Amino acid sequence: MFDIGWSELLVIGVVAIIAIGPKDLPLALKTVGQWVAKARTLAREFQGSLDEMIREAETASGVDKMKQEIKDAASSLDVTKDLEATKAEMEKALEMPSIEVDPLSPPPTDAAKPDPLAAVVPPPPEPAPEPVIEAPAAAPKPEEKKPAEAAPVSAPAKAASGGQG
Repeated sequence: MFDIGWSELLVIGVVAIIAIGPKDLPLALKTVGQWVAKARTLAREFQGSLDEMIREAETASGVDKMKQEIKDAASSLDVTKDLEATKAEMEKALEMPSIEVDPLSPPPTDAAKPDPLAAVVPPPPEPAPEPVIEAPAAAPKPEEKKPAEAAPVSAPAKAASGGQG
């Protein structure tokens, strides 16, 4: 701190013994020691406060640097564009197709459309046919045969058959 060598300290000691005297020298050295201790304490506190100010400045610059990095990252991430694109896709998927109906044409038949539930839901089982119990049949009645009556034959038919009749 001070550029004082051994020879200079020896000169100061000799002057102190001559000026103060050997009787009061221990009390004077004690007082000088207390002043030196106070000076060191003040120097230590001053150095500590300087170090603290430097740390705060570094922290503040670090915080400012971190804030700037966050702002840069936030500006590079445009979440609203992604959300708008997703919203447009969902609206497109949920949009119902418009059906044009001609009032003069007959309504479409459902036979041409495949059943969307056919692959998912199995058809219900068909009910078993009920047994048919028939009453015993009565004996068939013989039909009465009537004599065949001759049908009148027209004139052209008589000529074709040779006039017999």
